[in-house]
Amino acid sequence: MWRTDDTAEGRHAERERLSGFLLEFSLFEAVLGAPYHASHEQVPASLVGELTGRLHRVPLRAWLWPLAPTSFYAASGLVAYVSPWSGEECDVGVGVTHRGALRPLGPRQDGLLLVLRPAQPRPKSLRRATRAQRREHHRATAAEWETARQRGRLLDVEVDVLLSLVNRSEGGRLQALGHLDPWSDTVLDYRDLPRIEADVDRLETAARDDVQCALIAALRELLECWRAEPGLMLHCYGD
Repeated sequence: MWRTDDTAEGRHAERERLSGFLLEFSLFEAVLGAPYHASHEQVPASLVGELTGRLHRVPLRAWLWPLAPTSFYAASGLVAYVSPWSGEECDVGVGVTHRGALRPLGPRQDGLLLVLRPAQPRPKSLRRATRAQRREHHRATAAEWETARQRGRLLDVEVDVLLSLVNRSEGGRLQALGHLDPWSDTVLDYRDLPRIEADVDRLETAARDDVQCALIAALRELLECWRAEPGLMLHCYGD
């Protein structure tokens, strides 16, 4: 398998045969076309080592050698690539099928993201999209999230805090919040609002500290925003 480019050498032999090259190409496309995608240039090698130490390296020789020798790593629902930038820095890209698949990459607590937004069509695959289309999709999603946060339509809930309250409130008696799965996604419509408000009332009676009380207050603010915009849906995205 040979690759041509604009360098003086002009022609390079890939380290893998065609089958391996195509597999690595597919992994790269999987990162770019994933439902959740992030990338960054010039990441210090020390941080890259910490990241890849939690993943499994795909047992293939470096792709696009020698100009941009790229290695691939994987975990459940996750694919990542690492490509040396210069010296002690690398380009890193990560694609995951679900936000929860990011758990191995950092110490952040599990969360449940509650967002008021219109009903969403079935997500389209980005596999056949161009790089520009993928980047525009990710920019648009980030912009929507930031706008929702500014308008009070977004609440990021720490699962440990929520579960503690649910357990204190005998979760089985909560008509809506007691049935949310913190590690999967669901959607509630405006007809569910009375049940959710009743659940929040029950959670409030179980609150024991400032953190739990702050969560109750934030939930009430989110529901008040929903009451003002009944055409929206409450999307719950589990980490």
